Amino acid sequence: MSDIAVAALLASTILVASMVSIEIGLSVALIELAGGFIVGNALSLDVPSWLSFIGSFAGVVLTFLAGAEVDVPQFRREWKASLSIGLVSFFAPFAVVGLLCCYALGWNHRQAEIGGLALSTTSLAVVYARSSSFSQFSSSWRGSATGRTRRPCSPHSSSASR
Repeated sequence: MSDIAVAALLASTILVASMVSIEIGLSVALIELAGGFIVGNALSLDVPSWLSFIGSFAGVVLTFLAGAEVDVPQFRREWKASLSIGLVSFFAPFAVVGLLCCYALGWNHRQAEIGGLALSTTSLAVVYARSSSFSQFSSSWRGSATGRTRRPCSPHSSSASR
């Protein structure tokens, strides 16, 4: 498969994941992860280096944007809850996956650390995405992980904050 065809297939997968996430009300990040896993393994895709670079760069940009989205005054008010959720969502998968890789799969210590780190950072991103998604689609939720009040768009509600 040519490089452009791989890029087009992955772009199509992302588009379908976005539409599915809107229809079922689940975080687009979760649907994209599942779609990428299914498409990548079903077709044994070999991602070209330029596309891998673009994906890595986009990950850095999205991480920056997520950090820029934090409401500092709310974070200062609720720093204990924010810190505890962040620490647990990082260290619990890190420890569990690291121990599983080391003892159940027989990986050496360094390989187990990398496996735990990869899945713990993914877990942190999924927790953030799910928290943001929950606050976006739930009209009873008045505060969000980003500190803003969000309301669903429907014919009976204004898209502006009330």
